[in-house]
Amino acid sequence: LVMSFKIPGSALGRALRSGLVGQRVTATGAQLRLRLPAQRSYSNANGAPEEIPADNEAEPEPSFEDSEKPARFNRNGANRGRKLRGDKPVVDVEKRKQEERALMAIAAGSKSEDGEMNDEIRGASYSRKTISMELKWLEDPRDLADRVARILQSGDPGMAAALVRQAQKDGKRTDVAWNHLLSYCMQRGFPQVAWKFYNDMKKRGRMPTSVTYTLMLKGLADAPKSVANVRMAESIYKSIKTSEVEPSIIHTNAMLSVCDRHNDMESLWRIAGDLPEEGPQAPDMRTYTIILGALQYAARHDIDKMSPNDTDKIVERKDQMVMEGKRIWADVLYRWTKDQLQIDNHVVNAMASLLLEGARERDYYDVLALYHQTMGIPIFAKQPAETTKCSRFTMFRLAFLRRSQELVSQRTDDVPFVDENNQPLREEPDVEEEALEEEGEEEVENFDKIFDPVVPKTAELSYLQPGSKELTFIEDVCHRLPQGFAAGYSYWDHLTVESETRFDPDAVAYAQYLRLLRAGRASKRAIQVLQNQALPAGLANEKLFHLAMACCRRDRNNASVLLHANELLEIMHKALVLPDPRVLESYLELVQNLSQAPHVLLHLRGLPKEDRSKVNDLRVLGKRLQADLHTAAINALRPQVHQLHEALQEGKPGRSSRWGALKNGSGDISGALAVKVMARVRTVIDETLKSEYTPFVAKDVRKILQSESKLLRTYSDKETLKKFSNFSVHPTVEQRNAFRERQLEIVDEEVLERKGQKADNSDEVEVSSSSESAKKETEV
Repeated sequence: LVMSFKIPGSALGRALRSGLVGQRVTATGAQLRLRLPAQRSYSNANGAPEEIPADNEAEPEPSFEDSEKPARFNRNGANRGRKLRGDKPVVDVEKRKQEERALMAIAAGSKSEDGEMNDEIRGASYSRKTISMELKWLEDPRDLADRVARILQSGDPGMAAALVRQAQKDGKRTDVAWNHLLSYCMQRGFPQVAWKFYNDMKKRGRMPTSVTYTLMLKGLADAPKSVANVRMAESIYKSIKTSEVEPSIIHTNAMLSVCDRHNDMESLWRIAGDLPEEGPQAPDMRTYTIILGALQYAARHDIDKMSPNDTDKIVERKDQMVMEGKRIWADVLYRWTKDQLQIDNHVVNAMASLLLEGARERDYYDVLALYHQTMGIPIFAKQPAETTKCSRFTMFRLAFLRRSQELVSQRTDDVPFVDENNQPLREEPDVEEEALEEEGEEEVENFDKIFDPVVPKTAELSYLQPGSKELTFIEDVCHRLPQGFAAGYSYWDHLTVESETRFDPDAVAYAQYLRLLRAGRASKRAIQVLQNQALPAGLANEKLFHLAMACCRRDRNNASVLLHANELLEIMHKALVLPDPRVLESYLELVQNLSQAPHVLLHLRGLPKEDRSKVNDLRVLGKRLQADLHTAAINALRPQVHQLHEALQEGKPGRSSRWGALKNGSGDISGALAVKVMARVRTVIDETLKSEYTPFVAKDVRKILQSESKLLRTYSDKETLKKFSNFSVHPTVEQRNAFRERQLEIVDEEVLERKGQKADNSDEVEVSSSSESAKKETEV
């Protein structure tokens, strides 16, 4: 194996010695060092270890006085509105506090202060007779654990705790039952209660198992951001070394997840740097995936604190993140090529996601090179020229952030901090940071060829199989690269149509590809993708139709754009129970833009061209073209408008059934949007009925338009808009049945098409075999 770089040892250990990492640790971990005096800092990581309590002793409970409240940018904070697994969203803060107090009282083995429990938490004290009767039928540890799980599911943790404690006292095996208790507290979002139960379990003589350690660490990773939770996790992780449990990389990965989620990069690098290169505690793919994700999140966290005007600092921080990621990937590549570790799609996608956060076009191109290296996907894009400038995409995002910040600053007064001489205060550069910067400049590593192919040179290695997530990343790269549209089209055709390992994309990949088509003004391709791929796969949803119609709006200078938009409405009629009002509104905006562009109307396909040559006045010709455009648009919208009108007047919510749960099967849409688009359709009809268009609209057509305008008049009423403003529109029973029939027709067409393809392939095989036999006969 010929490589352009050498990797002496593990990159995790080398990363700790790197000046760049030291600089980042100083920047991101300074506040943590001030708040955590008991923790070892990065500078004295090789000093004396902290005292770790013995395994049979209860670990000291951390102080929660200096705990941080969850920040807005925290991706796992309690205030992000997430759902607790298996429970309803938290909306009542007081009820949550009451539940936590009740659970804490149960964990402490006492009653709550007010003597009452939450409605979901029934009494905490139970008679010994009740507990004994329960345990009489729970001799098997598995039966005991299952019973505890069912009791917790019913919302009675007091009974579950009493049952586990008495079983422990009777000498039964209760490790799985204790784990159910800890898991319940973590799922409810109370890590402090789980910590209380954890120490109570140890006091009663039941030592944690490997699963217990993993459960606690993973629960703390999902807990709200808090210094106390990180302390708790470190205490648990350190106690594994003194226990009878054999330390595993699973425990390390769980601890690294805690550091990642709580943005404690100092602890993350210290723990990762202590990992051996071989053995059961050696880094695996999950380890590298966590570290790459932590690098990306830490950089994003630091950049959020910077001003959008500090372009140089932002680009420098992004470059630093990419360099650290490549250093980690060098270790992954080294171990992969040495057959010490088998890579997976997760670590490759983590590296690709990190590169997409870069500031330069070369970083985006490296994503394509990465997939070529690990999956054998050809590179269809041109390599961008080497430049010190950041990418056009990065500049656009920074400009957007600057405009947003300017709007916010206009609403608030900026009061600078001044000293006693009324001079503005300026932060002095940190001497330690400057020293680390100088040290980082001395160490220069070259990773220009780190994404070069390696699989063909090594027989033991094999390519990974790409999927929808990889395709989504690739299309995102082509969207960001200049002149990357053609490459994006080639990638889509190669991975979903032409390749031997082709696969069916998911809805996310379709959406990303349509965004690329929208930027490239490729309305014809958008229609083909929906018609030939998304519709047969059952993935043509409202979002995809909205993006496809946006492609048509961007491609309004195309002479065939009206035909494409009308075809899109027909596909939407097949794929959805009710048409999406956003798509119809976007179609009306396209028609309005076309009517105001005479140079496009003159060559627009889909309009009648009879008797155009007889018109000599350009003004009259323009009115005729506008009338023809409005008439064609109304004809295309008529089935959609009829569906919405019928649903608005007679639609009712259907029964909850399996069919109703299918994708695209509910058909519920916003009533306000539906009424709004109906009013806009009436506006187009009234515009066509004006006297200036009378010579160009047939009498029978005018009668139809007048009746339709009268029918839609009710949707211009304020009372109607108010009536449907807070309601959803549901399809009628007949519309649901018609939708089912359309879906069955699509399935039948797909089956016939597949049979035809198989027949064509068999004919080709017969022709090739007959030609080969004929050649052999001639040779004889």
